[in-house]
Amino acid sequence: RPLPRPRLPHRLEQHVHLPLTSHPQVPRLDLVGARAVATELGPAGADDLERDLAHVLLEAAAAHIAGRRPVLGHGQLGAFVTVRRAPHPHYGGERGALPLTQDEGEEVQHFSGLVPVLHELACNLPRHTPALLAVGPGVPSPLLSRTKEERRHRVKHLAWLLIFAALPAALVTTRRGPEDESVFVHGLKADQHESLLYVWTSDADQKDPDFLTVIDVDPKSSGYGKVIATAPTGSTANEAHHFGYTVNADRIFAGGLFSNRLFIYDVAADPKHPKLIKTVPDLAASTGYSGPHTFYAVPGGVMIAMLGAKGGGAPGGLVTLDNDGKFLEARPAPDYMYDVGVKPELNLIVTSSWAHPHAVMAGNTPMEQVGDVVVAWDYKTGKVLQVEHLDKAPLEVRWLHGAGARGGFVNCAFGNSVWHWEVGKDGKLAFTRVIKLADGSIPADMRISYDNRFLYVSLFGGGALQQYDIADPANPKLVSSVAIPQAQMLKLTPDNKRLYVSNSLLSNLDGKVPYRVQLVNVTPKGLALDSKFDVDFEHLATGQARPHDMLLK
Repeated sequence: RPLPRPRLPHRLEQHVHLPLTSHPQVPRLDLVGARAVATELGPAGADDLERDLAHVLLEAAAAHIAGRRPVLGHGQLGAFVTVRRAPHPHYGGERGALPLTQDEGEEVQHFSGLVPVLHELACNLPRHTPALLAVGPGVPSPLLSRTKEERRHRVKHLAWLLIFAALPAALVTTRRGPEDESVFVHGLKADQHESLLYVWTSDADQKDPDFLTVIDVDPKSSGYGKVIATAPTGSTANEAHHFGYTVNADRIFAGGLFSNRLFIYDVAADPKHPKLIKTVPDLAASTGYSGPHTFYAVPGGVMIAMLGAKGGGAPGGLVTLDNDGKFLEARPAPDYMYDVGVKPELNLIVTSSWAHPHAVMAGNTPMEQVGDVVVAWDYKTGKVLQVEHLDKAPLEVRWLHGAGARGGFVNCAFGNSVWHWEVGKDGKLAFTRVIKLADGSIPADMRISYDNRFLYVSLFGGGALQQYDIADPANPKLVSSVAIPQAQMLKLTPDNKRLYVSNSLLSNLDGKVPYRVQLVNVTPKGLALDSKFDVDFEHLATGQARPHDMLLK
């Protein structure tokens, strides 16, 4: 009989992954995986499940098992379950459907180009197994009923079981994005406290090699708040600016903004002591572009936003390397390039602007040599879809978190402003200036809390870190601020409770301030500096050093 509808006081939008293959009661890997997505549960009311039932999506990343027949099809489930392609081309499910053998009385349909989402198991499973969707000789399938009415009744029952399975995670877990900029990185979990902070660091006087700094950030450790290791690059004057993980967070790709060198570190074997395993001496020679800035992990490699062409002028571009640093492809930008953000659910890339490498290296770049464009690209094809002009130097691209989000923010450093964009039904991005700061504030970096409640903005010129309430993204409200001289890069922890802040921008733009990495706690009353965490970069073994980008481990 139908299950009663859950009584929820609000709408629910939650993605819940059921890792069925990892359960000890599933002895084979025949069942690749399933996902229940409950996108809407209204208030308690009538028991008309067909009218009120949430949309439930079941899918497997690569559910192709030789000799198994897919037993879940659109014809069996009607409007309740959609069988579709994987959400983006690198998801692992872009393969043809298996040939079918159809037994009498079983309504299994073949949909060309669609991924079958469930297969029969060649083993018996107990009836009360967490592998709710498993079917086989020992598990009667609710989807293989002989009559249309019985199938419909059992599908409704199964759908409600899936929704109830999703409720605990939906009600107690804060939805989050990755702790790194890339949506593809498998990083820390929401309830997992970071233990290490990696900092990409330049030697201040350029006499010693630049290096990757390792800081102990485990409060239970005796080394908490201390530099426990450095991993030198073996070369000087690189301008250690930005870096990023590969998808599995087992390697770090770190760039020399001025030297065009790429340094690849292994952080899997011994995370506390990263090992430099490869140096690409000249990305300009291997890719045709120079000035490696943002490193954005994508399946199979790393996408790098390059500020300019091989000779240091226009245009910039997006280049992709494999996980060993070998060149795969390049996408030329219309002109400028700085940061990159990917939204695979909308098949969109957004990139931003600064200046070309020769202008950045000169320092104090004239405004006529600074870009003001934000570009939208087709993620799959690399085609430029839209070019918009904002204020000068739109830097960091920050999408709101969650598969259903359609907007984001970009900070214009020399325009002293923050803009919000929203993707319309026509796929176009509409931009609005939502924050106007005092002249000279120079908003340098931004982070969005993983529950999409707050926007954090560092003011390099204003010497502060600001917190905005973005319940209405089009109307941010300043709720808290804390003074930090020359506040620069930010790194937000997955639980939204801590922000690490560095204070070096570039060797030719930094002021005379003590270099350090500080910790800001996010409390119910606002932002508060943590007096127990203040990492000194003035007195390292090689002398003064400049900390810029950061990653959590």
